[in-house]
Amino acid sequence: MIRFFFSALLCLSLFACSSTGGAGADSGADESRAAKLSLYDYRTGTTLSIVNDAYITRLGVAGDTSALRRVAFYSQKHANQSTKVTEDRYLLATIDQLEKEGFARWSSQGQAPRDSLTASSSIEIELPSGTRYFLRHSGMQVNQARDHLACSQLAWEVFNFLEQYQSVNPEDFHFERMPVRGAGRD
Repeated sequence: MIRFFFSALLCLSLFACSSTGGAGADSGADESRAAKLSLYDYRTGTTLSIVNDAYITRLGVAGDTSALRRVAFYSQKHANQSTKVTEDRYLLATIDQLEKEGFARWSSQGQAPRDSLTASSSIEIELPSGTRYFLRHSGMQVNQARDHLACSQLAWEVFNFLEQYQSVNPEDFHFERMPVRGAGRD
């Protein structure tokens, strides 16, 4: 089921990526559709997020089309460069599928903890209606752990599929010149 959903999402995304955002492009996203999906791995301290166009519009990112807003968002230097942007419909479809995979049954209201000694990971969904999270912790029921795994796999697959281009400061990189092969030989 997850593979079918991901394949369908992949096909739709490839179609969307080929769009240029030219004539007939949107003038602004519907902020009532703003969404953010975050994955927290407490063992490594890693946070990965997917946001939609409506979410970055709500943040005040400038641009007349979703493509221009995405460029403006990625052009900013962020403290957390692990955020990817997708179209509203794709993130909302992913969230709908997560709900079916068990997120709706096991999630708790509020934000996921930012660190935990007893949990290994968490999935958090932020919508205008509120924020909920699904925590993987020791002592979970078997079916709850199975649903968390299914939700995590889906979220990771979608995150890994999305392209991301971030603006970076060249001063943050330190390059050493590598010797040219054969240089210095007579």
